[in-house]
Amino acid sequence: MACARHPAYRPEQRIVRNSATAEDLVHDSFVTLIGRELDPSPRDQVADLTRIAQNLALDHRRREARMASLEETATFDLADASPSPETIVADRDALLQTLKILAAMPERTRCAFQMHSLGEKKLAQIAAELSISTAHAGGW
Repeated sequence: MACARHPAYRPEQRIVRNSATAEDLVHDSFVTLIGRELDPSPRDQVADLTRIAQNLALDHRRREARMASLEETATFDLADASPSPETIVADRDALLQTLKILAAMPERTRCAFQMHSLGEKKLAQIAAELSISTAHAGGW
């Protein structure tokens, strides 16, 4: 626990709220500092070490928050996304009513409606294909 006495240790423990994680982050900070060109001033080295350790702690806390958020999302993914029996029945009834209405339409009107609604054609295109006016093409 020698690193616990280091000045860079305490802020990290407050940030991550876990002494073992804080110790690991301080160790990682030393490794990062050693990998850089050392400033000749020991005071600057302590400041650099403190800054590195705090940045690592903040990054760790952000990662933990993201992971917690992902775990919450995964919990909601467990819910069944399939429609309820009531929704299935209501959708079938709506489809049957639509089919009855379409069957009752005159053939050209039904054709124009289907071309516009399902074929995504413009009324001018429908009028040209069926040889009718644009007003009649949309008159269902």
